[in-house]
Order: sequence, then C-alpha cells, then structure tokens
Amino acid sequence: MTSRLSTARAEPRDAAARPVVTVWVLGFTCLVASLGQSLVVPLLPVLPERLGVSAGAVTWLVTITVLAAAVANPLLGRLGDQFGLRRVLLVTVGAYVAGSVICLVPGGFVVLLVGRGLQGAASAAIPLSISLMGAVLPRRERANGIASASAMMGVGGAVGLPLTGILNAWGGLTAVFLVTAVGGLLALVAIRLLVPVPAAGDSGTPVDLVGSLLLVGLLVLLLLPLSRGTAWGWASPATIGTALAGLVVAVAFARVELRRRHPVVDLRLAATRAALLINVASVLVGMTLFVNFLGSMQMLQAPRETGYGLGMDTLTAGLWMLPGGMLMALASPVAARLTMRVGSRACLLVGVAVLVAGAVPRAVAPDSLTMIVVSSAVASVGTAIAYCALPAMVLDSTPAHRSAAANGLNALARSAGTAVASATLGALVGLGTAGMVGFFVVGAAASVLALVLVLSLPRGLGRPGEAAVVPGAAMS
Repeated sequence: MTSRLSTARAEPRDAAARPVVTVWVLGFTCLVASLGQSLVVPLLPVLPERLGVSAGAVTWLVTITVLAAAVANPLLGRLGDQFGLRRVLLVTVGAYVAGSVICLVPGGFVVLLVGRGLQGAASAAIPLSISLMGAVLPRRERANGIASASAMMGVGGAVGLPLTGILNAWGGLTAVFLVTAVGGLLALVAIRLLVPVPAAGDSGTPVDLVGSLLLVGLLVLLLLPLSRGTAWGWASPATIGTALAGLVVAVAFARVELRRRHPVVDLRLAATRAALLINVASVLVGMTLFVNFLGSMQMLQAPRETGYGLGMDTLTAGLWMLPGGMLMALASPVAARLTMRVGSRACLLVGVAVLVAGAVPRAVAPDSLTMIVVSSAVASVGTAIAYCALPAMVLDSTPAHRSAAANGLNALARSAGTAVASATLGALVGLGTAGMVGFFVVGAAASVLALVLVLSLPRGLGRPGEAAVVPGAAMS
C-alpha cells in the first residue's frame, strides 16, 4: 500500500505539466454526461405519439436516468476508491457510450428505457471526474478545476435543451443519441490518452452490494406511486401498497447501512446538522432545476388545446431556452471564482437566492412566454452558482477523512431531487393547466425552502481559503 501511494505522488507531475489539458478533458466528460440526462427532456411532449405510450410513461425516460444516477453515484464512487478513479471512470464512460448505442437500436419504448438507464448510471462520470481532478491536479489548480467541472452539470442541462431542438429537426431521436455516442467516445479516448493515473484505492474495502440493492428498491418503490398515482388512483391499493412497501424497504435499508463498516450511504454522517441542512437543500435545488427544465419545455411545446401550452415545435422551443443555457455557461466560471473569493457558504447563498428569484414568478404567471424565458434564464444562473458551491460546501463542512462519503451522499441528494421532480411531472401533466401551475408551485416552494436551509447553515462554514481539496475528496 505504501509503494502504491508513493507512486501516486510521483505520477501527478504529469498533470502538473498540463493541468489545463486535464481540466478540459474531465470538464468535457462532465458536460457529455450531463447532456445525456437533459437531451431527451425537450422531446417529452412529442414522444408519446412516436412511441405509442402515455405521457406519464414517457417521463420515465428521464426518471430512469436520475434513478440510475442516484444508485450509481455512491456505488461507483466506492469502486473508484477501491480499483482506481481513472479505471472506473473509463468503464463508466464506456457504459454511457453503450447506452447511447442501445438507444439508437430500433426496438420501441422498452429498449429506449434500457439505454437511458445506462446513460443515467454513467452520470457517475461527473463525481468520478471531480475526484480525479482532486487526485492528479497541482494544489493551486484543484479548486478552480473542481468548481468548473461541477458547473458542467448545470451547463450540460441548460445547453442540452436548445441543442435537442436543433438535432431533432435534423434527424430526430437518431441524431440526439448519435451525438451522445460520439461525445462519449471522444471523452473515452481523451481520458485514456491525456489524463494521468492516480493511485488505486484500498482494494480490501468491500462493496456494499446488499445496501445498493436495497437503495434501488427504495427509490423505485417511492418514485413509482408518485409518478403513477394519477393513473392508478391516489387511494388505490396499488398506490398505497407500493408506498408502504417503500417505507418497509427504507427501514430495512437504514438497519443494514447502520451496521455496515463501509456502507454505500453513510447515514451517520447524514445525521450531523451541517450535512443534513446541506443535503436537504441539495434535494430542493435539484428539484427546482428540473421543474425549471421540464416545466418550461412542456409549456412551450404542449398543444394550445391543453390550455397552458404554446404549441411550439422542438426546434423553436429549444431556441427560446437558449438564453438560459448561454447565461448558465457564462455564469459557471464566474461562480467558480466567486466560490474561491467569498467562500462556499456565501456563494451557495447567492446561488439559491437567484434561483428563488427565477422560480417564484413562475408560480404566479406560468403561461407567459416572456415569463418562461426570463424566469428560466434567471433560475439557470442560480443553478450554475449553486452547483459550483455545493461540492466546496460539503468539503468545508466535513472532516477530511470522511469527505468522499459526504460528497457521495450529496450526489445522491441532488439525484433524488431531480428524480422527484421528474416523477411529479408524470403525476401532474395529465391534469391540464391546474397540474402545470401546481408543478411550478412545487418548484417555487422548493427553492424558498432551500434558501431558508442555507441561511440556517453555521456562519463559520465555507469561509474563503479554509477548505483543502484532497485526493478523492470531491466525490459529489
């Protein structure tokens, strides 16, 4: 083990000579992974007719990705610690390419769902890339690189919306998944050739397979009644029974994880005040982000006969979302510098406050084109700032020896928030105007509550210059 660590300290010199290349390659990997989650969002209103399924069922093309991400983030993070970050990252990006190719195969809704699940699991490439930066970059480059890569989660989501409109007009779903396949392949080659190898982790650390399986069951059983409750009936035996089964699995999951020495989710760490506030706020930020993305595209593209839709085609709707994507891309590097200058807590507070300013007006006038474009752009900027600050906030509030587990838990929180938002749209989309208004009210309430929680964080946390980014610490 000692020789392995000494080798790790020698190898990053390769990255020190080319830190910009390492940051660009891993940042591009994060961008490609986040595109995989957002590219299908603008197509949700038109896919039911193309695939011959209901509108509620189609939302599972998004829900399956965030569900798979929620499980894959902590599990693949543990595998990265065990078998080497770059090695597991290569496997993860390879799964992303495989998922994209499966989505290109004609086979209907089920085949598409399988491919989307693989793409969702491969979103773990984002935390793995961030951790890899922490392991191989020179100390002076780590904070900026990690913050910039974290921001790619939001940038990819925002840019994916207008990009899908262009791709759909050009070649439909085939063009969309061809781009993700090519992007994933480019990232795979670039990582293999240009990113140095850090030390492998402790191969003696066991992987919590039982906890991982229980986590899958827990998320499915809790999200399924939320997304299908309208179709099944909220008081039906199927809805109530599935929800109760989810609670039973939740209890079993908690009992198993508390007994594990190396759990897939460290519940004891989650019980600390700072961790609890940050992670619940992360759930709410993730919810608001997807309410913004999903709700905006749904309203722009839904037929006018629905009472709330503006009847645009995918290309036109994507172009109206372009300002938000551009502002998000511009805000991300600014947010990275802001985090280093004023500290993670102050930056997170600014980001969530801007998010509130974008989300609350949508609950008041959701069907105005001006409101959709302006509020969506403001919310995108807030998300970019918050997503830059969150990994640093986790590091600032966690002991160094527990930072990887803390960031894995935070990644799960954000994925859970986006999954809940996606499932909520599936529940409300069939209720017409009232359902869409209710969806934006949920987003507004989530953003306000997130602001309250961030304000409740201890003022001593997240001061500039306090956090030390260490190898493997940024598993977010």
